[in-house]
Amino acid sequence: MIKNIIALYPGRFQPFGKHHAEAFKWLKSQFGAQNCYIVTSNVVDPIKSPFSFKEKYDIISNYGFNDRLVQVKNPYKAEEITAQLKPEDTALVFLVGAKDMKEDPRFKIGTKKDGSDSYFQEYSKHKANLQGFDKHGYLVVAPHVSIKVPGYGEMSGTSLRKALGDKSVPRSQKIKLFKAAFGWYTEKTAKMIFDKLENINESKSSFIAEIMKKKNLKSKVSENQTSIFTKKWWSESLDLTKLLTQENIQESLLKEGGAGGHMAHPFNIDGVKSGKDLVKVFAQSVDYLKKGPASVKIDGVNASIRLITLDGKKVFVMDRGSNKPLDVKGITKAELEDRFGAGHGMIKVGGTVLDIFNDSLSAITPALKKLGLWDNPNIMFNLEYVAGSTNVLSYNKNFLAVHGLLEIEQVTPKRRATKEIKYSKPALQDLLNNLVPVASKNGYEVLGSIPTTLDGEPDLTGALNKKYTVNYGDKKETKTLSQWLAQATIPENEIKTVDGKKISALSKDVLIKISEGTPLSEYIEDPKDYKSAVDGYVIYMATMKLGDAVLEKLNSPLGPVSEHEGIVIRDTKISKKPFKITGKFILGGLATSFRK
Repeated sequence: MIKNIIALYPGRFQPFGKHHAEAFKWLKSQFGAQNCYIVTSNVVDPIKSPFSFKEKYDIISNYGFNDRLVQVKNPYKAEEITAQLKPEDTALVFLVGAKDMKEDPRFKIGTKKDGSDSYFQEYSKHKANLQGFDKHGYLVVAPHVSIKVPGYGEMSGTSLRKALGDKSVPRSQKIKLFKAAFGWYTEKTAKMIFDKLENINESKSSFIAEIMKKKNLKSKVSENQTSIFTKKWWSESLDLTKLLTQENIQESLLKEGGAGGHMAHPFNIDGVKSGKDLVKVFAQSVDYLKKGPASVKIDGVNASIRLITLDGKKVFVMDRGSNKPLDVKGITKAELEDRFGAGHGMIKVGGTVLDIFNDSLSAITPALKKLGLWDNPNIMFNLEYVAGSTNVLSYNKNFLAVHGLLEIEQVTPKRRATKEIKYSKPALQDLLNNLVPVASKNGYEVLGSIPTTLDGEPDLTGALNKKYTVNYGDKKETKTLSQWLAQATIPENEIKTVDGKKISALSKDVLIKISEGTPLSEYIEDPKDYKSAVDGYVIYMATMKLGDAVLEKLNSPLGPVSEHEGIVIRDTKISKKPFKITGKFILGGLATSFRK
């Protein structure tokens, strides 16, 4: 006999607006607030589902519903809730919108092909004779709440994302739109929503423009006019479904580091396939440090620049290494806002660096010719900008650190890449010396590669003998780091978490979860992936702990290296490409808010 009714409001909620809030209020009025829940997953997709569960929680909290919000793997099963209920006395009711029932049905009501009743049934027809949630779930349709988004039609997740991500609309106007759409306003949450949606729209527009160019299409599409392409038009001519895949969009959104790119960890080196290989690399690195200095890896903002000829004159431009037209051409100071958007931190960074180099141009011309930049616009300075506290670490001065030279090339139609090239060290030092007058006037020092000195033997054995525990759920296993590494291989596969997210087995997410003692059974969906997750955890943990052991014995003109991001090893006997040794910064680096 059914004694309890639990009413759920499932959805993606990208984002949760006033129309959603009104629907949930109606649901509570029908079934009682204590019986009603909002259920949503943590699945993130760059186009249709940009907001994570945490971001949805921040938004929904402003309606006072946060105690009614539950993260689930599948909102239309909500097993995280039903696992705590008894099917013999509890019925489940799901709230759906009339639009969902017509345009994007996630369920079938009525009968199956074999004639038996489908799982979902209409609540109104069966409310006098409900069955437990193991047999049926019941649907109620929310009264339609019509709220207009001026210029974008009726409010929906799609129209909200389009309106709030429109960069042609001033923020002051968006704030008014935000208040009307959500019914509340906080500066922090609004900024998070604006920034995320604007970045997605910018990358999507750039990607579409690139596809059009490749397809030799004559239509001109501005950054804010992509809506003129209807779903039908795209499916018939370009097949938007295939072109705007998550992989392609993420390439635009996520592979946007500085031109220097992301330097390899020891586990990224060619030939490193196992935990034993990883230990060997650290041992070889210690031998390298005994023979000569490594370079300190600065926790600054990559501000790589190159010299081009523009309107018949030599001028320095910034290049972030992406395939965006402005990067390929080179970003002048006047174009920084066009490239990064109003208020972005890179506008100040780029402006300062470009001013210092351009104002010093006549003084550094001889050095530029010796270094090859004068005649080759593809050679750039691998340069980092530091102004006190830039990312995570705090420095007691402002400086520019020129680490060397990179050459950038178009390796595929979609991707550019850089490689380090040899250069004359005396010529680079001459350039640095001649930058000092202008840099000093602007309040900056100019540094080259910052060397390290080794003070004693790094205790790799001590790090390897420390014990670590992995919680599988039904058991716990404790071994020394050395023992874990003896069985570990470098995982290259993705694993699926219980909330439906696919992540790399070798990731910081895995490192953090297992380090916190999270049972694998509550974190990883398939037990077959446990080995990959444990290997990923062990490899990352060893990289951090062995890195700490090395950095603790290094000093530099900037102080103890353990207080910095790490060091750069350039030894072709170990790796053809430079790699970094980083200790505790691996986790400390997660705190940065300055990434592009």
